Amino acid sequence: MTTMTDKETAALALRAPANAAEWQQVHGLRRRALFDDNPAYNENHPDDRNSDHRLLGLFLDGELIGTLRADLTHPVWAALRLVAVDPARRGLGYGVTMMQMAETFIKEKGWRQVRLHAKPDAIGFYKRCGYHLITWDEQARTPDCIDLGKHL
Repeated sequence: MTTMTDKETAALALRAPANAAEWQQVHGLRRRALFDDNPAYNENHPDDRNSDHRLLGLFLDGELIGTLRADLTHPVWAALRLVAVDPARRGLGYGVTMMQMAETFIKEKGWRQVRLHAKPDAIGFYKRCGYHLITWDEQARTPDCIDLGKHL
C-alpha cells in the first residue's frame, strides 16, 4: 500500500462544496463509487440540504477525491453517510485521513459518538478506523449493511 506524503496531507481540506461545479463533482463521485452509475441516484435528495446535515468533500489541491455526509440530528450520536473515496485513490490513506478529519469536525460540533451503516466489503476499512459492531434501530437503505459505531 502506498501512503500519502506529508505534502499531500498538508494539501487536504475537508469542507462543504463551494459552488455548483463542486456539488456536481460530489454527485459524480457518489455515482461512481457508491451507486454503480445507477440512474436512480437522486442528486436533489433533501437529506443533502437538511440544515442539520453537513455534506463534506475531501479536496486535494482543489480536486475532489472523497466525500461523506455528517448528520447531526440526533442528540447523542452523529451519523456518517455516503462515505466514498475516488476508486482511483483507494488504498493510499485518503479514506482514513478523511474519516479522522470528519471525526474531528463532529467532535468540535459537540458529539462524542458516531454511527454508520457499512457495506460488507467496507467493514475492514472501518475496523481499521476504530469502528466496532453496534446495535442500531435505524434501518439501513440496503439490507446487507452492518451497523458500526465509535466513541470519539
